[in-house]
Amino acid sequence: MQSLVEQARQHGADEKVMRTLQDLPCDRFASPNDVSQAIGKQGTLRRDVVEILFARVSSAPGARKEDLFNDLVGLLAVHRAARA
Repeated sequence: MQSLVEQARQHGADEKVMRTLQDLPCDRFASPNDVSQAIGKQGTLRRDVVEILFARVSSAPGARKEDLFNDLVGLLAVHRAARA
C-alpha cells in the first residue's frame, strides 16, 4: 500500500498540496474522509488547496468530473463538520 504522499506525487499534486499532506500526523488513511478530517484537525486546509481541487473538477472530462465533484463535496462536508 502506497502512502498518501506517494499517491499524491504520482497523481501530479503540486507543492502546496504536498506540503499540506506532509504536515499531517500520519501518512496512511482508510478513506478520503479520514484525510479530510486529519487536515481539518490540523487546521491546514488552506484556501489554495480548495482552489486546486475546484480547478481539477472544472477541467476534468465528463464522468470523471462528476466523480471528482462528489469527492470534493464529501471532503468539504467533513472539513466543515470538523471546524464546527
